[in-house]
Amino acid sequence: MKGSFLALAFCLSLITNAEPVAVVTGDSYFPFISDDLPEKGWSNAVIKAVFAQMGEELVIDVVPWSRGFKWALENKYLGTYPYVYSDVRNESFLYSDPINYISVKLFVAQDSSITKLADLKSKRMCLPIGYTISDTIGSLKQKYSLKINRAADNKGCFGHVEKGWSDVGLINDHISKGRIGLIYGVTGEFRILPEVYDTIPLYFIISRTYPEAYTQLERFNQALAQTKENGLMETISQRYMKVLADDQIADK
Repeated sequence: MKGSFLALAFCLSLITNAEPVAVVTGDSYFPFISDDLPEKGWSNAVIKAVFAQMGEELVIDVVPWSRGFKWALENKYLGTYPYVYSDVRNESFLYSDPINYISVKLFVAQDSSITKLADLKSKRMCLPIGYTISDTIGSLKQKYSLKINRAADNKGCFGHVEKGWSDVGLINDHISKGRIGLIYGVTGEFRILPEVYDTIPLYFIISRTYPEAYTQLERFNQALAQTKENGLMETISQRYMKVLADDQIADK
């Protein structure tokens, strides 16, 4: 048993990088990646804490999402974040344990007659292209006979609802009404329905072809677990929840 432990310790020491570890993320995904928040976003704070727990010096590059994804796939970076799970991505990437969670609500136009889930009957829901229809969305679609429209991205779905092409879209519960225009560049007025109807994990992902990918992921997950055990993750979460709560208060 002791020999196995020493062998594992030796193997881990071999993959500890003398050079800084380089990871990549996208240019904006409020509140997880955002120049307006401490440490440029909640996910950034988590990633920094995890690699500090690992004893690694870290470099975070910020590039357009598609480019960062491509370069992580090509092993130019150890990994990228924050990403939701998809079966297609899972073919090429390994997923960490969750680093953040998205609480999903629905938004409608300010003058919409929709005030609760029961009002969704036979309405049109906008989803960004590539957004996976989860079990929760699927059950809503079936229960209320929703028609699914697709737009290029979240901004496109706000445009859909603003123009009346769709009746409802999805919004991250952490985004206040006041930030919608700033983030998505839309001018219309929107309402956010009160119910949280889905919670979606976000992950750090590593290309399956990255050298020692499984071992690297194991080290990451162990350090992530340690940040939870020592209370650091809770400290980070409380810090951002306060900032975001102040954001919501400013809307009222």
